[in-house]
Amino acid sequence: MVLLSSCHQYTTCESCCDYQPDLIALRQERLDEATAGLDEALGLARRLPYPHQEARLLHVYGQLDIREQRLEQTRGHLIEALAIFRRMGARKEIERINHEPAAIG
Repeated sequence: MVLLSSCHQYTTCESCCDYQPDLIALRQERLDEATAGLDEALGLARRLPYPHQEARLLHVYGQLDIREQRLEQTRGHLIEALAIFRRMGARKEIERINHEPAAIG
């Protein structure tokens, strides 16, 4: 999980908003831990603001929602991530999200 108390040690938001531990928790089915870490990192990315990281986190959140079978939330997170990536012109990320089954429809 991201530790905000140590955030001042980082020189970039990307290192501060690292969501790799949350991905690991997600893959290991520790969904409560993954959700808490994503909430924390997403809040930080929005406050800074750091839109690229925000969109990446929203995409991961969409993947978590898929696992939890929350279709409505999945679409919401993926649509929000797509909107940010489109504003940024991030084609690779747009393609990745468009390949998510829940993004279609």
